[in-house]
Amino acid sequence: MGIVMGVMGKGVPGLLSFPRDRIFDRCFKNVDSFEKFHLAFLNVCSEFNSIMPGNHFETPSLDRIEEFYDKWKNKKDETARKQYMVDRLKELMKPGKTGKAMVLTGLVAPSAAMSLKRVAEGTPQIKKFRVDMVPDVIFVPSITLLALLGAKWYNLGAIHKNPNDGGEGE
Repeated sequence: MGIVMGVMGKGVPGLLSFPRDRIFDRCFKNVDSFEKFHLAFLNVCSEFNSIMPGNHFETPSLDRIEEFYDKWKNKKDETARKQYMVDRLKELMKPGKTGKAMVLTGLVAPSAAMSLKRVAEGTPQIKKFRVDMVPDVIFVPSITLLALLGAKWYNLGAIHKNPNDGGEGE
């Protein structure tokens, strides 16, 4: 359990845990122009964002990618090019953040689900849904997941609100 919690908090142990040779060969093997390098770099950032939990790679500006390309093409050795790209990706890696609302929801939702189930057993209007027939091992994780999704949805909506529209915004 401790390992799982450690990985959740810090992400996968590191970028070097991926076989960088395979990624480099697939993305940067036939790069001979800035346009190809730019597309390969964006592809690598996108791929790592979809694979690595807990981490996020920020895509740099076009000027910065061009600077990366100029330094990358000046490296003659393949190993030096690979190491240069790994170092640049490490610079761009930002740890993912879990909001306080998500943590609190994760802590409160299971006990709230059990309380909801007990209340539903005694309330005539809700009793007709036969919530008591659903096993606890299915009901509690389902309600917890729905609560976490709701908290995530709320956070995403709160981030994108415009403060001038009367929303609270962040």
